[in-house]
Amino acid sequence: EDGFQGKVAGGWARDPGEGALRMSTFRPGNIGSAAKLYAGVALMRLLETQGPDLLTTLDQSIADYLPFRWVPNLSDAHKAITFRMLLSHTSGFDDIDSDLAPENREDHPDYFHFTSALSATQGCYNYANENYRIMTFLIPRLANPMAMQALENAYQDANFEVYLDEMRDGHGLAFEKYMDEQFFPLVDGNFNPGCDPANDYPAGATALMYSSPNDTAGLQWSQKELSGFCRGQGGYWTTAQELTRFLSSASTAGATNRAASRLD
Repeated sequence: EDGFQGKVAGGWARDPGEGALRMSTFRPGNIGSAAKLYAGVALMRLLETQGPDLLTTLDQSIADYLPFRWVPNLSDAHKAITFRMLLSHTSGFDDIDSDLAPENREDHPDYFHFTSALSATQGCYNYANENYRIMTFLIPRLANPMAMQALENAYQDANFEVYLDEMRDGHGLAFEKYMDEQFFPLVDGNFNPGCDPANDYPAGATALMYSSPNDTAGLQWSQKELSGFCRGQGGYWTTAQELTRFLSSASTAGATNRAASRLD
């Protein structure tokens, strides 16, 4: 009120044994599901460019925006998944931990999810990371369809495993580039969350991740190191103040006002 801004944070960003760094609203951390927030708003902004009625566009099938050689292997239920279902966690995906999957599935968890039976009831809420991880593929195809078509053309006759590798990496790098160069700058010139904390921030500047109050060995997890690029789910390090600035910007840009409250 009257221009006053309150900033409150508590606890340790780093355990006393690991630097005794107090938490603050400007301390970068791996805040739970911030990547989903960024990817979801980015997707809605792109969908607004597809037609005059965003609420109708949300109900389009996502099948036309997936790698082409995935599609013949999709079930009718997978082909029925819409943008709205992803955004509202009603697609029918379950929150399967891909790291626990057999080795031949670890490299391509998204393709695995889209060619395995849906384990939850479609149309009913069931939180699943895959709903937003798949936006790593969808956002580049909406943002730069010609480049993604060129990628498809380059590998349309390749061995299928090679095709999967190139689609994963090509879309992942394109997603990261779009977010860094086109989407995040819409907030302001200083807004640029990173997914590689060891290289994106000064040494010792970030909060660490702890599994419990008794955990004294914090983790600085890097999505970039794990997969080679940022993704639509998991891994963006950000601050509480950045989240506030982002929400303020997004709520005045149209997408969240017209669509977010209508996703259910």
